[in-house]
Amino acid sequence: MATIKDVAKLAGVSPATVSNILNQKIYVSSETYSKVTEAIKKLNYNPNIWASSLKSKKPKMIAVMIPEINTIYGQIITGIQQILEKHGYKCILKITDYNAYQEGIMLEDAVKNGVTGILIAPIEVENVEKYQSITDKGIPVVLLCNELKGIRLSSVVFDNKNIVYHLLDKILKNDDLTGKSISCVLVTGEQRFSENRDCKKGFEDALLKHDAVGTHFTVVSNKERAFTGLLEIVNHLEAVPDYFIVTEESYEKGLQWILQNNKNTRIFVLGGEISYSKWDGREEYISRNTIKLGETAANIILEYIKSPVYFDNKRILIPRTNNDYENLKWAPIEEKVHISLLGIKEVAGTQFFLRMLKIFENEYQIAVDCEFVEYSKLYRKLQEIQKGNNSEYDILMLDSQWFPLICNDDYFFDMTEFIEKDQDHYLEGFFPIAQKEFIYYNTKGIFTIPILVTMQFLFYRRDLFEDQDLQWHFLKKYGVELRPPRNWTEFDVIAQFFTREFNVDSPVQYGTEFITGDPINYSEQFFPRQWSTKGSIMSSKGEVVWDSMENYRALASLKKAYQCSKRENRRNQNEKNPSILDGDAAMSMTYATHIPNAFNEEERNVDFSDIVATTVPGKKPLFGGWSVAIDKSSRHPFEAYKFIKWISSNRNAIPNSLLGGFPPKNILLENSCVGNIYPWMKDIRRSFEYAQKRKILRTRKGKIIVPAVVDSLLAGSMHKLLEDECGIEEAIRNLQRDFEQLI
Repeated sequence: MATIKDVAKLAGVSPATVSNILNQKIYVSSETYSKVTEAIKKLNYNPNIWASSLKSKKPKMIAVMIPEINTIYGQIITGIQQILEKHGYKCILKITDYNAYQEGIMLEDAVKNGVTGILIAPIEVENVEKYQSITDKGIPVVLLCNELKGIRLSSVVFDNKNIVYHLLDKILKNDDLTGKSISCVLVTGEQRFSENRDCKKGFEDALLKHDAVGTHFTVVSNKERAFTGLLEIVNHLEAVPDYFIVTEESYEKGLQWILQNNKNTRIFVLGGEISYSKWDGREEYISRNTIKLGETAANIILEYIKSPVYFDNKRILIPRTNNDYENLKWAPIEEKVHISLLGIKEVAGTQFFLRMLKIFENEYQIAVDCEFVEYSKLYRKLQEIQKGNNSEYDILMLDSQWFPLICNDDYFFDMTEFIEKDQDHYLEGFFPIAQKEFIYYNTKGIFTIPILVTMQFLFYRRDLFEDQDLQWHFLKKYGVELRPPRNWTEFDVIAQFFTREFNVDSPVQYGTEFITGDPINYSEQFFPRQWSTKGSIMSSKGEVVWDSMENYRALASLKKAYQCSKRENRRNQNEKNPSILDGDAAMSMTYATHIPNAFNEEERNVDFSDIVATTVPGKKPLFGGWSVAIDKSSRHPFEAYKFIKWISSNRNAIPNSLLGGFPPKNILLENSCVGNIYPWMKDIRRSFEYAQKRKILRTRKGKIIVPAVVDSLLAGSMHKLLEDECGIEEAIRNLQRDFEQLI
């Protein structure tokens, strides 16, 4: 195996020079740099961080002991690994299978193997000396999910007491309003575990608050034995309760089978970030931040390792996610009802609609017949409805930019009464910006419910931007470091650096990409540039103001980007992977929902983990989204409302996101699994603060100008500019003339 000395010898330089080049600590000549990089490639030299840790006598190994893997613990492991790997630690996984003897052997082996620390979900909770003896040997221990009495060890646990309390409190509040007397059963694992005692305490506190009666049962955690216990519980009860609250997905599966002929009982399941169970409509999945628990535990043990003398043991409660209660239980329909939906076929999330229709139909006896059309055709159909033509549809999909034209009580059904009758927290579950811009857009009532909210991000290839060879060449050529662009000037320089027409050594063909199939594509690329230069189309007095230095700069930047772009002449941005995923481009500015998630099955040439999202240069991204409304002439408005609420509920938010959609629900922001498959998720809340909506343009008579008309005018002049059929000055004169004629 080659060493740094071998590299230095072959390159004819000192080992210190090799080290400095690897760590980018000094500036060297092109000749020296080339000699060192060629020697590294020839010798296949790779610095060994594990060898470094052994040399320092710190093996950097953390043992993780959990009772099983195919439950919430698998998601906890994901969180642990993400943190440990980031800090160069190796995770050694052990499965105890709820066996105290086996757990003891594994602990002994971990100590013998010299692990740096232990993360453990304890099984023999009565034998606290067993765990204390490990810390007495100087090995940090952090407990997962359960605490131990009579011992001070750090622990990271779910706030099960409050989770169960708030859940039952909302159930009982809703039933207090209806005047019904309900029955509820809590099923937990063994009470020797603190996580189960916490669930029971929250259950009892909620019952006490409402002066209600409920029953608690205990079953073992072992799946096979748990089924027998559940069967005994149901047989013991005089009547099947209205509600079950269970603390394990395996309990829910058992109850599903036992109660298969009873469709009235609701089952609430305490789970993790994502459920892999097959639901039949009676269940409500209460997600908990499993990945966050794992990340928190890993950070605590790293803190302990770093500073054992000053470390103070701590108890961390992982709070409940935003599982605001949503009433999805309505009186059953005796005879199947058919409703129709008109929507757009190319928007992200359409696949979710199609895949969920049968589930909704089976659950509510409502069949939804869908017609999906192209963007321009959808708008034309809505215009026909607006003109008073009889509509054959119950539900309509709307682009948010059409709201000023058609979102009012003349065309759409007001859902306020239906929502108020449900007496739940449905609307509170949406992003604040979704509530403001979609739900409460019209002060006369609630006419639309958002199903997708998105904004533009800049996506870039991390593997290219962090490549030391490329960083060195960029520094040498421009005198500044290679980093994600913060403004459009930086974007243009970096795009040129990664375009082979201007840099023959670029590892990719293009710096960026440009979709040209629809007029709106030009607007989406132009407006963030125009807004960042503080340019505008019309002044506050209603005058056309194209002839400005700000607009000149925006058009100049657009032309530079076009010269460095892979050009795609297609109308639908979701037809295929963006060029950044095909390996053809280094950067792409597009809507977040146009980048498929990590679960997408399409082939790609770039590892998804190498795609990073950051803010658009200039921090003026476009904001947009889609909503659904009920046609005012619908014959089945309540059935249409049921579908809209069901499809946009917390229950369906995570599956929707996994299929490529992005419903604007708070629950997604708190779900670490969703955050891992969408690289832009962590920035979405903050980014909405500076996202921009398209400006409403009006004629001199005050009439709103249709956005599609604006797009068409922009695209006409910009296409000529980008194809070198005219210069920037001529393009500005043409735009000034066209818009003056328009208003």
